[in-house]
Amino acid sequence: DSSPATYSDSDQTLTSDSDWHPMVVFLDKLTIGNGNTIATLTTSGTFTSAAITLPTGWKVKSLSIVGDFVAIGAWRGANIEDHEDAMLFFWDGTASTYNSFVELKESGINSLLNVQNTLYVWAGVKGNLYVYTGSSLTKVKRIAAVTDAKFVDVFPGAVANWHGVPYFGFG
Repeated sequence: DSSPATYSDSDQTLTSDSDWHPMVVFLDKLTIGNGNTIATLTTSGTFTSAAITLPTGWKVKSLSIVGDFVAIGAWRGANIEDHEDAMLFFWDGTASTYNSFVELKESGINSLLNVQNTLYVWAGVKGNLYVYTGSSLTKVKRIAAVTDAKFVDVFPGAVANWHGVPYFGFG
């Protein structure tokens, strides 16, 4: 069917916070970070504001697809420096909750990028880059210009894959 879905925004709302609302297309739906939930919009126009819910206090900051899952980078607090905790959740797009998770002692998961089925994970405020190996996160790099007195963040939309090479911007 090539006709577009009928969509009315009168009853489809996201959280009213000014935090991140990253999006990726996964399966037959647009998957949207929505505070501590994942919202979805199917190709037929069905909107679900909370397809899954993360534990209390955790908020979605980044999304990427890896294998058969949506990877969900999360943080908690009022700002990224409040806690030295980060969570990487995985969801198959159909279960009523996330399928698994990996914990990391960093100030949140800032950005995710899948390059040839390797998930690159920028986490915390010190410029650390990790790789997800399928079961754990391994630190592979620290941005050299960052000292203990400085703050760095790679925003969710500041990553790209060009010819199999990950590129990122930070501030």
